[in-house]
Amino acid sequence: MNLNIKIIDTNAIIPTKAHESDAGFDLYACLKEPIKIFPNENYLIPTGIAIQIPEHHFGAIYPRSGLAHKSHLRLSNCVGVIDCGYNNEIFVSLYNDSYTEV
Repeated sequence: MNLNIKIIDTNAIIPTKAHESDAGFDLYACLKEPIKIFPNENYLIPTGIAIQIPEHHFGAIYPRSGLAHKSHLRLSNCVGVIDCGYNNEIFVSLYNDSYTEV
C-alpha cells in the first residue's frame, strides 16, 4: 500500500522501517527545541508530517517498549488512532510516568 505523506515542517523525518520485515513504521518527533515532560504530565509531540490514510483504513500509533522502559514515557491514550478523514499534522501525546522530568 502506498501512502501519501505531506511534509509540514522542513525538519520533519519521513517515517521509516528499521527492518524490511517490521510490521510498522517509526515516527519521529519534529521539535523546534528540546522539551521537558514533567512527572504525571503529558505533552503533544509534533511529527511535522501529515499522512493521507486510504478510505476504509486507519493509522495506529503504538508505543515502543524501549521508550517506556528507558524513559518512563508512554502514549497518553495507549493507542493513537488516525482516521482516514484526518489530513492535518500528526501529533503524539506522551505521558511521563516517572517521578522526574524527562
